[in-house]
Amino acid sequence: MLKRLLCWAAASYITGVFSAQYISIEQSIVLVFIALLICIVKIIISRNTVNLFPAMLFVCMLAVGTIQFKIASNTNLKPIAQFVDKPVTFTCQVIEQPVVKKERIEYTVRISRVYFNNNWYSIHTKVKLICPGNNKTPIYQYGDILQVRNELHIPSQPFNEGGFNYNYYLNAKGIHAVSYAAPYQIKKIGVLMRTNIIEEFVYRSRQSVTRTVNKFLPENEAALLKGIIIGDRTGFSEKMTENFSRSGLSHLVAVSGMHVAILLTGITYLLGLFNINKYLSKVISIIFIILFIFITGCTPSVLRASIMAIIFLLSYLVNREADAYTSLFFSALAILLYNPIILFDIGFQLSFCATLSLFLFYKPIYSKLGVLPKWIREVAAASIAAQIGTVIIVAYHFNGVSLISIVSNLIVVPFTSIVLISGVILYVLGSINAVAGYIIAGFSYVLLKFILFSSSLFANLPFATLAVPSPDLFFVIAYLLILFMLYNLLQGTKNIFQFRSVFFLLIVVFISSVVVQFWQKNNLEVTFVNVGQGDCIFLRCPGGKTILVDGGGSEGRNDYNVGENIVIPYLLKRGVMSIDVAVVSHYHDDHAEGILTMLENMLIKTLMLPLREEENQLKKNLVENANHRLVPIYYLSKGDKLKIDNKVVVEVLGPGMNQVKNPLLNENNKSLILKLQYGSVSFLLTGDIEKEAEGYIAECGGLLTANVLKVPHHGSDTSSTEKFLRQVSPEYAVISVGRNNFGHPSKQVLERLENNKISIYRTDVNGTVTFITDGKVIKNIKVFKEGE
Repeated sequence: MLKRLLCWAAASYITGVFSAQYISIEQSIVLVFIALLICIVKIIISRNTVNLFPAMLFVCMLAVGTIQFKIASNTNLKPIAQFVDKPVTFTCQVIEQPVVKKERIEYTVRISRVYFNNNWYSIHTKVKLICPGNNKTPIYQYGDILQVRNELHIPSQPFNEGGFNYNYYLNAKGIHAVSYAAPYQIKKIGVLMRTNIIEEFVYRSRQSVTRTVNKFLPENEAALLKGIIIGDRTGFSEKMTENFSRSGLSHLVAVSGMHVAILLTGITYLLGLFNINKYLSKVISIIFIILFIFITGCTPSVLRASIMAIIFLLSYLVNREADAYTSLFFSALAILLYNPIILFDIGFQLSFCATLSLFLFYKPIYSKLGVLPKWIREVAAASIAAQIGTVIIVAYHFNGVSLISIVSNLIVVPFTSIVLISGVILYVLGSINAVAGYIIAGFSYVLLKFILFSSSLFANLPFATLAVPSPDLFFVIAYLLILFMLYNLLQGTKNIFQFRSVFFLLIVVFISSVVVQFWQKNNLEVTFVNVGQGDCIFLRCPGGKTILVDGGGSEGRNDYNVGENIVIPYLLKRGVMSIDVAVVSHYHDDHAEGILTMLENMLIKTLMLPLREEENQLKKNLVENANHRLVPIYYLSKGDKLKIDNKVVVEVLGPGMNQVKNPLLNENNKSLILKLQYGSVSFLLTGDIEKEAEGYIAECGGLLTANVLKVPHHGSDTSSTEKFLRQVSPEYAVISVGRNNFGHPSKQVLERLENNKISIYRTDVNGTVTFITDGKVIKNIKVFKEGE
């Protein structure tokens, strides 16, 4: 019988949940039957039934994980499904403190009734209500009953590889829909005095802590203390968040094991003063831990730490010794059985892996640091051990690794425990006596100021964070093999056969990686990145050079940077650290702002701009940023040719000087028109040209013919005339488009494309669209999401 059976069962369940993203329920059932059949056959042949139960348990847990995730993530199975994307009126109650941001207010509400098709339906589900706001917008409070006339939507899913999954993020919190409502669509119709007892307790407790802390401390220090005590980071400025992330100190404001340990120590000490027996003390401690879970918002890290603490307390009550690994895996299994989508919560991944890594590596690392003072050894060993387990996750999600986290944690962590204790004392005494509160607040202020100063100091060091691409599967496997070897070395294992086996597997992984890269080296990849209502086309050439044609943009939105939030993360997920050539098709925000952001982040080696006689602010910003960073600039017009390598050529078909100087042509019609040729396969990239430009480039004749057409101007009815489509005669058309108020793509354009028997791909439907060609044929077309 395998040791720690529960750990293996939990691992099987987690594997099932993870693999559910890639296989269907039917496929998982087939795999289960095949696995069971293999087990039965093996047992019949060997006549050994000892491992029958573990094998069947693992297979069943794998299947349960897959099926449960499919059910939990299936929107059609949720009560809200019948009302999605339809005009409705719903009654709801605000169940959390609203989050006020620069240009919007976010409410978490619970719907009780929905009015649809002249009928009221009773329904109970949590929804994120988002309302644009300013200083004059009313802010509704906890307990308010609202009536909202609007639509309900499923939270957005990532349409690019590695993108943020807002749907998973909200689903992990039990929220299954969002509603974007204007202030006039929301009406307060009452206040519910009696609400859910637990929600009421949580809200009142958190509000009490918030009021007390805000009363005695300045804004930034209060925000930090609230983050440390109850994990509330809503008061963090963008700069504070960035400083803690870059300095490797973000975990200090993620309520976790340290908080639970201090809570238990404090409760045990207080109960000991009253001579309460140990058994009753443990029961009372469990009750306080459960209350603490709710007060801190039931985050995955708190749930993990609290469940483990409760297991250890229960083991004492039944006179059993708790196993750390079994407790950890049981806590993970309990959390995921409740909601399997939490597996994809970054906080859960970091908390679980950090704890597992601490169990594995803390003691051996601590023993190796024997020459250092005890407190330095403890903090350094914990920091190194935790980083070993989380660095791969941090690199994947955030594309950065803190190089100074060990040093910053050595300096700051010892003070964090003191701050936590002093913060609790401040809350207790400050609620009773103002003078005592100010005395404790003065002490806390000094420590909080020191932590803020340290985070800023470390974050602003030029080498604080190393930007890295997201690790691929080969890298992850190699890293895990190295960790296995490191663990055995630290444990003093001298099994030569084991080390040789690991070394052999590392060689296999390396060779496999090289073979895959060699297999793809003759391919040209042309990817139409989903940047919403804008254009962004990424090219990876056979020789390895990279080109970016346009970079999308925010179209005047001040609260969202497409380059920073979509384009750069996408490139890093693809392993691209810089762009060899960036081309701007024309000077409109939805095409060029992302390029500007990449220039600011020093990710572009050469910039190519459309030739213009007149100046505008966007062009000025691009030129100034490029000059400041010594990026060479070239201006393109009709007749220019770019030889990217020996096989890939980009020819500029327009605009010519006549069009550049023509005052009657708008900026759209002066877009660069690029013909990308690789062997016998070609792509026509048209920017935002309209029918006027389609008319003047007709003189190019056969040069316009292409296998793939980037449909002009997001599918606007001002472009893609019948004559133009026949002249280009593409097999495939890609429309780069997002949610908009312009009617893009127009029905007429879609009909013209269909009538010409052109296969259509849309970034708003398919997400990222990638064409892979060897120069002879288009070998593969990959979409991030299949069309509906």
